[in-house]
Amino acid sequence: MNITVNAKTLQAVFNDSKSNQDLIDFLNTVIDEELIKLNPDCDLIDECVNLIDELQEHKYTSPVLRVVLSTNAIKKIVNPKRNSWKSLNRALRVAIIAAMIATGTFTVNAAVKSVTGIDFIGNVTSAISSFIHNDKKGELTTEIYVPVDETGTAAATTAQIFEESTTKANVGNTEPEKSVTTTLNASEVEVKTEHHTSKITTTNKKEINKTEEREEPTDPYADTDLPQLVGIRAEFEHFKTAYIYGEKLSYDGLKIFAKYSDKTEKSVSLDDCAYSKNLDMEVTADYTLSITYKACTVNVNITVRPDERTRISDICSNEDWNYLLTDKGAYICAYKGNDTDLTINEIDGKPVLAITSRALENSTISSFSSDSIKTVYQSAFENAKNLKSCNVPNAVSIGNNAFKDSALQSVNFSDGLFKLGTAAFENTNLRTLIVPKALTTVPERLCNNCSSLRTVTLAGKVDTVEDMAFNKCSKFIKLNGAGSIVNVGFYAFAEDKLMKFDTAPQIENADDGAFAYCHNANFGDVGKNFKSLGERSFDNCEGITSVTVPSNIKTVPAYCFNGVDMQEVIIENGVMRIEQGAFKSIDSQEVTIPESVEYIGEYAFYSTNLRTITVKSKTAEICDNAFYLGNRVTFNVIENSTAYELAVKSGVKYNLI
Repeated sequence: MNITVNAKTLQAVFNDSKSNQDLIDFLNTVIDEELIKLNPDCDLIDECVNLIDELQEHKYTSPVLRVVLSTNAIKKIVNPKRNSWKSLNRALRVAIIAAMIATGTFTVNAAVKSVTGIDFIGNVTSAISSFIHNDKKGELTTEIYVPVDETGTAAATTAQIFEESTTKANVGNTEPEKSVTTTLNASEVEVKTEHHTSKITTTNKKEINKTEEREEPTDPYADTDLPQLVGIRAEFEHFKTAYIYGEKLSYDGLKIFAKYSDKTEKSVSLDDCAYSKNLDMEVTADYTLSITYKACTVNVNITVRPDERTRISDICSNEDWNYLLTDKGAYICAYKGNDTDLTINEIDGKPVLAITSRALENSTISSFSSDSIKTVYQSAFENAKNLKSCNVPNAVSIGNNAFKDSALQSVNFSDGLFKLGTAAFENTNLRTLIVPKALTTVPERLCNNCSSLRTVTLAGKVDTVEDMAFNKCSKFIKLNGAGSIVNVGFYAFAEDKLMKFDTAPQIENADDGAFAYCHNANFGDVGKNFKSLGERSFDNCEGITSVTVPSNIKTVPAYCFNGVDMQEVIIENGVMRIEQGAFKSIDSQEVTIPESVEYIGEYAFYSTNLRTITVKSKTAEICDNAFYLGNRVTFNVIENSTAYELAVKSGVKYNLI
């Protein structure tokens, strides 16, 4: 129950000469407003009718109550966008309607306009508190209720409540959220802003200060006779709180319950809540998850650690380092010191086993050395712009992006290295690299855009070089151990214009742009082992001497052998399509197109070097400019074939076969 506005509690009210008829008209308007609603408030209508009867019978010598507030203050509290009117005690609504009209500041029409959107009682009660406790008048805009017991005595008679003007930006037509600061001496006090109630409990008589943020309710016209939401709680049955790198955040096992003012609870679906979703699960961290339901929030703590050994571990700290400590050793999480040349082998008497994810990211160190480290996790040194060297001779695993975008020039790791991550050295100043013999695959973007890289040695039998592994290494001059390579990914060696092989690879699968613009690469004869080709796979590879396109290759992709200095091209029967520019500008003087070919694209064989073109296909579609039709070209064609028609139409020499 709340304090009632009456003559006993409000000494700051006085009579006015405002006409009773204005009040009667206003109350009739209130009744009309209720009657047009789907669920009219019958109690309010009854009370308005009763008051109209009393006014008409002149039972009031002083027709209305007037609250002592300045005109400006009242103008500020009249806000048609505010929707808390229905939350007021019905008797208070009638009393405050009367009080507002009594000021003489507003016309009846203005009052009617405001009736569904203004929170009179909150502002009036706030004014009352200020008036009684501070003996002053003020312009107050925050609603505060002081609870009272059944006898009408205030439960917190020593509470002093002050207004603090704090708002947030509006969203749409929603009123700004409010922040209320309370100073309490009582053991327990309810503090209500316009639409929400929270409890503040103190354990002693000392003063405490607390700021609570409040939000608009989802239904501002909810019947306040129903139980009101007062909070939420969480249950954790099989809910995962300890993660390791790469594991996906899951809310399985988490149950949320809404708590109501009548002590009941209701299960809440996570779909109806706002909750943390996008967390970096690849970095050592302690996270607090927030789950919010209708302005009530519960927090849950989780951890992310590098591996199983550290899954249940705490982050420790000393003067220079943050680290995880296990029974086997320590994991570096961050460096806090100022040294630029770092050497570390143990912490707290235990060997340092790993550098965790992002541990030295963006650091200013120039060198790092450790004989004990076995694992360098992802992004450990990423963007370390001053790092020149890293010596980890016993490291057997280097993660994704470990040195990406750093200034690294040299790195030393174990010959037994079994993992080398994606983009580990991307965009660094690395000059030489030895890929350990345990590795059979060079990961994607390993040395992408390493403009200082000169030599790479594949110590083992590497058969696959993934996408962009050595793309745009402009100074790359020698690839040792290339003879075992059979699979080359998207732009894996693209624009490595100076690169040569110690032994030419026997390529089976070459993706788009795999060797594009490798002008100097000494391929020799290629194609007998081809299984798949991509667009521009060998574009401008001048070191190819001959090309065989086997019958299992049904389509020669666009510009696949564009600009190749091949002396011979063999296209086996079974090939069906030769796409745009596939053999454009080749050096070969002769080509035979088998009868299986159905399509010859634009510029497919557009080369001034061709002298003899034999077309065995009768019906192949031949696009414009598929061939350079110069005076020195001779076609060998089948009579009445599409190639025959082309030769006749263009006026070039031809022979029938």
